[in-house]
Amino acid sequence: MTMSPYDHHVGEADAVAILHENYEVLRPLARAWNDATLAEPYAPGKWTHGRILVHLAQCEIVFASRLRFGLAHEAYTVQPFDQDAWMEVEPGDGRLALDAYETLRPLNLALCRALTPAQRAKRVVHPQFGDINVEWILRMFAGHERHHLRLLGWQG
Repeated sequence: MTMSPYDHHVGEADAVAILHENYEVLRPLARAWNDATLAEPYAPGKWTHGRILVHLAQCEIVFASRLRFGLAHEAYTVQPFDQDAWMEVEPGDGRLALDAYETLRPLNLALCRALTPAQRAKRVVHPQFGDINVEWILRMFAGHERHHLRLLGWQG
């Protein structure tokens, strides 16, 4: 099985622990941002802090769907998504996106914590990466989120 492109952000840690830690880091970090910070890009020509929040909320929706479809269906094939196309159609309210993220993540974490080893090993198909499993999905989203937290200045 091919490693997730964000696996290096997870390392040997448990993906569910990283998902929880990311949630605990992002919430107070983003809640402290004022309107100017939300409108500020993390680097010249890059997304603003608010747009990254929108992206992370979108990814939480995708994560929730992939996780549940992967668990509930045999040989589920992941539906890829183009993050730039999604951003083009999204209004981009960072505060609203953070609210959505904060609502969905506890639900997703509860499911993740309840997964058995057999469920985490359940086979899923990804059009780009081939045969993967639920664990791969967990690691992908945990690492992806950690990548964005570091872009936003988190040093953990």
